[in-house]
Amino acid sequence: MEQKQPQKSLRKERTEKSAAWLVIVIIASVVLAAVILTLRYNESNFKYKGYDVKKVTPKGTTATFYVVKVPIRIYGTVNNYYLFLRNDPRELEGLEVEGTAREVLLDPKPEKVYLTHSPDMQNISYVGLAMLQVSNVIGVNGIFGIPTTGAVTREISGRAESANLTKTCADSSEKVLVIEFRYAEKNRIYVDERGWRCVIIEGKDKDELIKAADKTVLALLGL
Repeated sequence: MEQKQPQKSLRKERTEKSAAWLVIVIIASVVLAAVILTLRYNESNFKYKGYDVKKVTPKGTTATFYVVKVPIRIYGTVNNYYLFLRNDPRELEGLEVEGTAREVLLDPKPEKVYLTHSPDMQNISYVGLAMLQVSNVIGVNGIFGIPTTGAVTREISGRAESANLTKTCADSSEKVLVIEFRYAEKNRIYVDERGWRCVIIEGKDKDELIKAADKTVLALLGL
């Protein structure tokens, strides 16, 4: 008869694996930060809620990033994770994460996350950027290390494979978190009560949607 591995040993193994991927994420973020910061031609530094923020614009681009240095503690040792925002965090102060949205995002930690949107949305590349901002933090290569997949809210005509990537709030559960991106009359981040674990991120237009995504990322980190 096969003997089961002791629970204590399993917990230790999972803890060690979690620590290992988190170290890898931090190292990767440090390397990425170093590359961008060495390419900068314009920068300014400031504090946001006690954290160091550096505004950078890589050479040869018009893109501006706000790099937030966030200390992450692993086994008593503090390492820095570099969070890349597309917007100045100070300008996001008026945008609130409503009600229990932050708790629904992380408590308890979901086993799977789907980032979904309507295939009819305009400026789809910006929708993708908004989704990427959240995925970079919550996904397997981010701080939280949760398997994260992009999806659509309905099947796309002529693309049979999209049927397997159709996710809505109705697909959320205790172990599955669904985050839906929408355009709306105002910027909002809130819980859709029709789903057990479904958070809606809304923006008035393509740029405002990315702002809402950045605010969600800050909320995930408690900032």
